Amino acid sequence: MRTTVTCDVQMGDPPLTLLWLRDEHVLAPTADLQLSQHDSFSTSLVLAHVRPHHAGNYTCVARNEAREVRYTAELLVRVPPRWVLEPLDVSVTRGEDAYLTCLATGFPEPTVTWRRTRPETPRGI
Repeated sequence: MRTTVTCDVQMGDPPLTLLWLRDEHVLAPTADLQLSQHDSFSTSLVLAHVRPHHAGNYTCVARNEAREVRYTAELLVRVPPRWVLEPLDVSVTRGEDAYLTCLATGFPEPTVTWRRTRPETPRGI
């Protein structure tokens, strides 16, 4: 998925310096992140293919000789659950402890719910 964020400065005397930060670090263009300044008062940040590692706080900074202003917005990237450690069938002797493990990842953090199913008993037995 693609996303674009635009920062428009409504007032201020030029010359203005406009820049983008992610988690307080200055951003530079990359293969999947483009930065463009439309005019003296507006700039855009484009993420061509949003991935989980793009999540973070994005800040538009505008400054001139008189002042610096910032606006920050958080980008949350939702990621469907996937198994890191998939549960496996186990076999134990009656009276012993059985340990079943699993681990899933995603955002927001997935909730793992266990449910016991009983195999059907064939009729007539």
